[in-house]
Amino acid sequence: PMTSPRRRGLDRKCMLVRADLIDEQLGSLAQLPVLPRELFLDTAKQADSVSLLRRVWGMALAQLDPAAWDVVSEGRGGGTRFFVLADAFAETATGPLRLRWTVIGEGIQYDVALLKAWDEAAASGLGASRVRFHIVRTVNLGPDGTPRARHDNAPWTLAQARWPLGNSPENTPCRLCFFTPVYLERQNVPISTPTLTNIVAFARHRVSSYLPEEARAVFAWDGLGQTLEQIAASTPAVQASSWVTPEVVKRNSARQGREVWLKGVCGAIDLPKGPGPIWPLLLAASWLHLGKHTTEGLGRITIEAVR
Repeated sequence: PMTSPRRRGLDRKCMLVRADLIDEQLGSLAQLPVLPRELFLDTAKQADSVSLLRRVWGMALAQLDPAAWDVVSEGRGGGTRFFVLADAFAETATGPLRLRWTVIGEGIQYDVALLKAWDEAAASGLGASRVRFHIVRTVNLGPDGTPRARHDNAPWTLAQARWPLGNSPENTPCRLCFFTPVYLERQNVPISTPTLTNIVAFARHRVSSYLPEEARAVFAWDGLGQTLEQIAASTPAVQASSWVTPEVVKRNSARQGREVWLKGVCGAIDLPKGPGPIWPLLLAASWLHLGKHTTEGLGRITIEAVR
């Protein structure tokens, strides 16, 4: 059927608005550098917990360079930690443990110390017997998530991140997967069935916490984030699987002096018509993670094709 000139005009205006929203997100994300790596560790089966490895590394860094530890672990006002650590989902029965470790924003200036702290942690060992572990290799990751040359260890910004499912992210159906738990809460109440709107809301706050203050002002990030939440509420989204609460992630609590279970839910959401103009924010969240305990293996989003 023929489309009226008025309808064509409205469609064009809508496309321009969506393009502006994407450009504004990318402009903001261009102010946020990351330095991601995969770590291949031979722990001699002394550790299967991201939380334990993070703790041993943190202790080593605090001794090696207290200033660096203060920045990456405490951040602005104690609320922003400038790194995330997660399972790379690729461990085999005989191969090394693989972790994806991403240093973010202000933490990158301490990269030399952060890397050296892994060597110190490996030498100090794990468990009561202090069994040493070995760093088999360290792999730099590029904007598409694939390995880069060993010497190519320069940071890149989240505006450069590549959508994993082709060159048309806006209209490409996709699935947002949480293979490890994500812990989100509203007014101190855990969210047991996260929605796309929840994910976008937490993602925009996550990005805001890392953006330099001047960038948040120049790009009016707060107002932009609210618009993205409104778009998320009207974007077709289907729960792809039931949200479950696995008890598989442990944390070694120095304060409590024992292992405790980390809370969270696993599940997936399908976007059958694609993510629309919110795709840059979702892609950024796949590198920054969401919710609590993101330095201990939680909150990683994996973007996959709809099955």
